[in-house]
Amino acid sequence: MNKIVIIPPDAFIAIDGVQHFGVDMSAAPEGVRAMRWAGNRGVVETSAGEAHIDTLKDWIPVLQAINAAPAAEQAAPEPAGPTPEQIRADRVAAVEAHLNAAARALGYDDIRTAVTYAEEPIVLKFQEEGRALRAWRSLVWAHCYMVLDDVEGGRREAPSAEQLISQLPELTIARADAPAN
Repeated sequence: MNKIVIIPPDAFIAIDGVQHFGVDMSAAPEGVRAMRWAGNRGVVETSAGEAHIDTLKDWIPVLQAINAAPAAEQAAPEPAGPTPEQIRADRVAAVEAHLNAAARALGYDDIRTAVTYAEEPIVLKFQEEGRALRAWRSLVWAHCYMVLDDVEGGRREAPSAEQLISQLPELTIARADAPAN
């Protein structure tokens, strides 16, 4: 017992964070408002002031009374790690950044701008890149959402953003002017 708080008027005792309500305080010393104990020292508060104590001998009968008092329900601990919603949002943002980076590497502002060139009939290079990026974007999102659905359904562990990116389909651009193998 490292920390103890006893409040006789409230019939309350807390021992190392575990709270007990409705404790019989008939054995508590008279006139005590509260007693706080930490380690091997304590303070007793009364209407006359505070007094320091170095033993719990006067409080043993009160502490024994907690066996008859109900302990407060402990709050469930917060779940470790991110929520499914946070995982989804993080992975979607990472995939979006990956798509945009690929489009920028080819000279476009972002993936949305790049795919507008898919139907560009004047400059074949832009049309080929636009079509390839549009098809690749669809494959990437299909894979991403399949993985996220599996994670949320408990069928697999959540991959890190880097792991998810490494699992995505690769971008390939077929060029009409490229030599045949």
